[in-house]
Amino acid sequence: MARLAWLSFAVCVGTAAAYIAATTAQLPAQVASHFGASNAPNGWMTRDGYLAFMLAFGLGLPVFVACTVGLLPRLRPNRINVPHRDYWLDPKRRAETLSVLAAHGAWLGCLMALFVAALHYVILEANRASPPRLAPDLFFTLMGAFVAGIALWIAALWLRFRHRG
Repeated sequence: MARLAWLSFAVCVGTAAAYIAATTAQLPAQVASHFGASNAPNGWMTRDGYLAFMLAFGLGLPVFVACTVGLLPRLRPNRINVPHRDYWLDPKRRAETLSVLAAHGAWLGCLMALFVAALHYVILEANRASPPRLAPDLFFTLMGAFVAGIALWIAALWLRFRHRG
């Protein structure tokens, strides 16, 4: 399960980075990159600065999160916080527990990479308008989907470790 999750993670991060890199040229030289409550821009970046930021954010954040959740428990098992910790970290179950945590970390990284790619799409759409304007329905749909994804991820993790055996 962990191999599939990490392969999926690599595909998601690579696809998100490729999408961001391939579509940033569609943006104007000055990109409206931050929007206020009125959906009007209140922050700007150069296109090159935006590309660098989004690639760092789109690659860095998912990699950091996936590694923290998925790989750090192997380095610091005393820091693992799951229900019934002593049961799941018993030497008979430790390897499987670490594998499950690694897979969950990779899936969370996938979710983050897809979120950043979708956020880039929202910014592309906002900059297509003249003057630039954030589409609140698109933005809030994205945020709702992301929150739902996080909730499902938490529920899956909790369900996996809620019972002993």
